[in-house]
Amino acid sequence: MSDQDRRYAAIMFTDIVGYTALMGSDEEKALEILNKNQEVHTKLIGQFNGTLIKEMGDGMLISFHLASDAVRCAIEIQSACNKQDIPLKIGIHEGEMVFVEADVFGDAVNIASRLQEGSKEGDIHISSSVHKNVKNKAGINTSFVEEKSFKNVDEPVKVYKVILEKGKLPKAQLTRLKHPPKLAGSKVKIVVAAIITMLLLVYVGYQYILNEPQTYPPTTAEAEINKSIAVLPFVNMSNDPEQQYFSDGIMEAILNDLSKIRELKVISRTSVMQYRNTEKTIPQIAEELGVTYLLEGGVQSSGGKVRINAQLINATQDAHVWSDNYDRELINIFELQSDIAQKIASELNTVLSPSEIDEIQMRSTSNPEAYNLYMMGRYFWYKRTGDALRKSIDYFEQSLAIDPEYALAYSGLADGFLMRVPYDNLPKAIGYDKAKEYALRALEINPNLAQAYATLGTVAKREWQWNEAEAKLKRSIELDPNYIMARHWYAEYLFVFGPSDKLLEQINTGLRLDPFSFLMQSQLAWYYYNEGELDMALKELKTLLELDPFDVRYSHAYMFKIYLKQGKEEEAFNSLKQHWAKHNYMEGRVHLAEDIYKRQGMKSLFSWLVEFDVKIPNMWAPWIAECYIVLGEKQLALDWLEKSYERRDDFSEIIKSADYEILRSEPRYIELLKKMGLNDWFLGG
Repeated sequence: MSDQDRRYAAIMFTDIVGYTALMGSDEEKALEILNKNQEVHTKLIGQFNGTLIKEMGDGMLISFHLASDAVRCAIEIQSACNKQDIPLKIGIHEGEMVFVEADVFGDAVNIASRLQEGSKEGDIHISSSVHKNVKNKAGINTSFVEEKSFKNVDEPVKVYKVILEKGKLPKAQLTRLKHPPKLAGSKVKIVVAAIITMLLLVYVGYQYILNEPQTYPPTTAEAEINKSIAVLPFVNMSNDPEQQYFSDGIMEAILNDLSKIRELKVISRTSVMQYRNTEKTIPQIAEELGVTYLLEGGVQSSGGKVRINAQLINATQDAHVWSDNYDRELINIFELQSDIAQKIASELNTVLSPSEIDEIQMRSTSNPEAYNLYMMGRYFWYKRTGDALRKSIDYFEQSLAIDPEYALAYSGLADGFLMRVPYDNLPKAIGYDKAKEYALRALEINPNLAQAYATLGTVAKREWQWNEAEAKLKRSIELDPNYIMARHWYAEYLFVFGPSDKLLEQINTGLRLDPFSFLMQSQLAWYYYNEGELDMALKELKTLLELDPFDVRYSHAYMFKIYLKQGKEEEAFNSLKQHWAKHNYMEGRVHLAEDIYKRQGMKSLFSWLVEFDVKIPNMWAPWIAECYIVLGEKQLALDWLEKSYERRDDFSEIIKSADYEILRSEPRYIELLKKMGLNDWFLGG
């Protein structure tokens, strides 16, 4: 870590209640408690990936990468302290901190300290930023305490309390629950008078109620209902396996309608598709996805008619909330999908705004055949291969031939051409121009189509139109906060411009919406890599490979870079071999590369790789540049970065990486940044 490091973290303050007074009355007992407290903290901090920043007498300051790790650690610390009669209170906040050598500073540290000071023995108080990240985590329950203004903090802070299980409550709290304090003397008289007054008020109120219709306000549990849902893959109940695309399309359409309801957290399609034909239980799936509710369903289509079965399940209770069967003409499929989405919203006590109702009920086409072809197009688009993307474009075009005013089909065309650039080697000039053309046409028909704004935003970003990119991507998220591709592409933008806490927030939001997204997971790994947190980056890359070892494009290449930075050349070379095996372009040459590495070392291997790679057509220029950086050949590295600029490669976030630190003062590098419009951000203008 550098002498000064600014990054996003969760900070925990712990403090022994009444320690100073105890030192004055029983020093031996106080020291015994202090030692026990240190043992508890030392044992548990490491288990939850925490770092002890410093001890302050009877208090401790600890940092964590994840808010959930901090809260879970705090729960276990309180449980252990309870068993050993250590009266402890804890405060946790998450935000941007400045780490300087062995200390940490910033407003976020101040807030964590104030939260701890305002808590009582046995309490864990957390801020709203922490609550936002843990409220859907299994085993963590909270309740709202108050909104409080702290000294030297500009905005009021919402304070939440972590609810401990009974077995983890401190004895002082258990005693208060079992034996409430007795009232004596005049206090008894006051209480009796208050009770008599209350009885009179109850009687008057009762007489009023007899003559008025009764209304029941929601309980706290109902008011704070966890409105998070995942739509599981619908079962294809037709005898024809080729009808699977139709079941997937209906499921995705309902998911998209639910995503338009801003009060709901809706898990993205990519994370739920892995549960097709799963043997996991409903509670298991819900815990993995971080949701309270699951929607299951089945679809059967035949002879112009469609049957949909749907059931909503409260996964925490493994209980059915609602179910229904629908038999409709295929021509009414759009109305049916919106009915199901609105019924679910009603069951979750969600009040829809007029604009949300309009969005859900609005249909891009009234033609079932055009809709069917659109679903086929999306089915192939998700496969992300060159052949599948070409098929998807063909289906979108067929759909538009039937309904030329079908906005979603235009948006599908835009996405198809956009993805053909990286996945099918389509020239950028063709792919990006077509993507813009069709996205703009989609917006002419439907000015509130989030997908089209996201496509325009990422094209603008890849063409280095920075202001337009930011505006379009933010507009997409505003229209559909649950659209995962907008989150992913906006995070790409923030990799260039930051700030880092906003970037991490965007990535974490994406992962909450799509917990198994290899796109968001890889961005988290890249974030840690750029922050110099190499062990954390490595951990995330290994998680990526566990999620989908066959569909992760560059994980092994990143692992190679990390191991190289850590001086672990053997592990680095093994990762490089795995990368080659995935991409095939070193076929027949791996043994030669291994021989060069073993006989002459890593630097000679880089020299050989450069000679080989520069001959490969369309080889990614930034990789060649990085090889030359390792070899200390700065001017050759700059030659290849300039080639990357001429090709309009999408390498803006990479050029900000610490890998390019050696080039920062080079005039050619500075000129390159100016041409890309990046000098104001990297060089102070």
